[in-house]
Amino acid sequence: MLTLPLAIIDSMFSAFLSFIACFLILNFYIDKPYSIIFSIIISIPILIIAYQKITKNRRASLLNKQTQKNIENTACSLCFLDKNQLVSLFEKALTSQGYDLEVKNNGIYLQNQKAVIFPIFSFDGITKTDVVRVFNCIKKGETAYILGKEISSEVAQFIQRFDNRVVFIGQEKVYTFLKKCDSLPKEKLPIKTKKFDIKEFILPFITRSNSKKFLLFGMLFIIMSYFAPIKLYYVIIGCAFILLSLILRLFVPNKTDK
Repeated sequence: MLTLPLAIIDSMFSAFLSFIACFLILNFYIDKPYSIIFSIIISIPILIIAYQKITKNRRASLLNKQTQKNIENTACSLCFLDKNQLVSLFEKALTSQGYDLEVKNNGIYLQNQKAVIFPIFSFDGITKTDVVRVFNCIKKGETAYILGKEISSEVAQFIQRFDNRVVFIGQEKVYTFLKKCDSLPKEKLPIKTKKFDIKEFILPFITRSNSKKFLLFGMLFIIMSYFAPIKLYYVIIGCAFILLSLILRLFVPNKTDK
């Protein structure tokens, strides 16, 4: 969980970066005592805004990650059930919502709704064969709703050929519905899967921990500007590194929040 000291430290660090950036810019136009005062005045609201944003983002991140974890665990648990168990589970859930239904052909027919529910949860995913089999089970004027974990883009394009008579409903909506009906399945052998992380593969340097390194680079360029003939170049590069450090500190989640 988020601790108060950590949020304060991150906020103070963000305010410090803002102070340095403002001071370096204002120092070119106004005298030093006033540039320091104005930089402090600007950094104070940055401190308040940063604290509010950091605490809000981390709480939302923790909530979203927990919800996504619950969705994936529910989908995995449904994949362990056989067809009869799946149909029975959704039959009870739909009945609790007042639907008049009939079960046949591994589907749940909603009376007077012209809709048929086909729960198909599998670790192998939904295939074109599943879509065709479902379509052949419905009559003219009826719509088949496939409930599943996920589908490939190829299968999604294949479904579009059936003129909206076959509709796929993914694990997010299924989880929301089952939770509303208090019909979530019992968790079975949770499977830990590692998702592809584009940050680790393409942008490994864009991490919160690297904000300090970028700050050091920025300070180094600022110091070098006092000895270089073209001072403005080094000041601009230094401010760019400091700004990047501030962005990483504010917008990139900490590894401990994952």
